[in-house]
Amino acid sequence: MIYGDSLKNCCVAIIVPDEASLQTWAAANGKTEEEVYADQAEYQKVVLDSIAEVAKAKKFSSLEKPKEIFLTADAFTVENDILTPTFKMKRNVGKKVYQSQIDAMYETLAARGQ
Repeated sequence: MIYGDSLKNCCVAIIVPDEASLQTWAAANGKTEEEVYADQAEYQKVVLDSIAEVAKAKKFSSLEKPKEIFLTADAFTVENDILTPTFKMKRNVGKKVYQSQIDAMYETLAARGQ
C-alpha cells in the first residue's frame, strides 16, 4: 500500500514481502523471519533497492517512489477488511490500521531532513 500525505513531499509504503524471497534472504543472512520483522532495517534496504530498480526501468517520477517502507507479515485480505470482496484496496481502512507506522515513517524522514 502506497500512502502519500498531501502535506508531505514524498510517499511511504506498507509492504507485505514475498514469503519465499524473505525466507531465502533470511536464511542467507543467518536470521529467522521473526528477526527480520523485528529489526527491519537490513531487509528494508533490499526491498527499497528492488523498488528503485523497477522505478528506474519504468521511469517513475520521484514523487511516485516511496522514500520509506514498513514491512508487515499480515497480508491484505478481505477477512481483515483491508480489501473489498473484489480485491480492491480499502485505502481509508489501510490508513487507519497502519496509521502509527505511517506516522513513524514520516517522523524518520523528517529526522533525516527529507
